[in-house]
Amino acid sequence: MEANRRENDVTVVRPPARLDAGAAPAFKAFAEPLVGEGESSVVVDFSGVDFVDSGGLGCLIGLVRKARAGGGDMIMAAPSERVRSIFRLTRFHRVVEIFDDVNAAAEALGREASGGVAL
Repeated sequence: MEANRRENDVTVVRPPARLDAGAAPAFKAFAEPLVGEGESSVVVDFSGVDFVDSGGLGCLIGLVRKARAGGGDMIMAAPSERVRSIFRLTRFHRVVEIFDDVNAAAEALGREASGGVAL
């Protein structure tokens, strides 16, 4: 897991390759401070994720709710076709915006996408 803050105040978070019930608590502990401490413009980069289960989806929904409660948003980017099909099957795509790439997601948050800076 890692997070990069872009110059435009969008934080890009990369979850583990398997965002399942076993990994969800650690990902939540990692990402929750980014969402809860004023970093409310968050993109979750799924380019390295190959599996998501109900535990991972529940974690994501909780993080999205927290971001929105703070006046921001959390959106998803670059899911594989397998992960995208899970999002469609569970109708997750009706709750959260999903973009083909990180730059498009960052731009959708009203920011200009620029190079990332490691935290």
